[in-house]
Amino acid sequence: MVDVDDIVRLKSGGPDMVVEYVFQDDGTREKAAFLRGFAEGDVVCTWQHILPTGSTKVMREAFKAATLVDEKGKEIS
Repeated sequence: MVDVDDIVRLKSGGPDMVVEYVFQDDGTREKAAFLRGFAEGDVVCTWQHILPTGSTKVMREAFKAATLVDEKGKEIS
């Protein structure tokens, strides 16, 4: 299981991301996420994207836990 502030990345590669939120089985945020196909244990992550101008933009997205690995490459789900 993953916790808030853990570092993860997609199994297929990509940037390191910080876990911002782990969906639990309670609350309004979860109801909306569950309607979109997410489940308990899935996460919201943030990461920085470097723009062509050289500046950075903070990105945020929800991911299924099954698509992620921790910073050592171990599956988190």
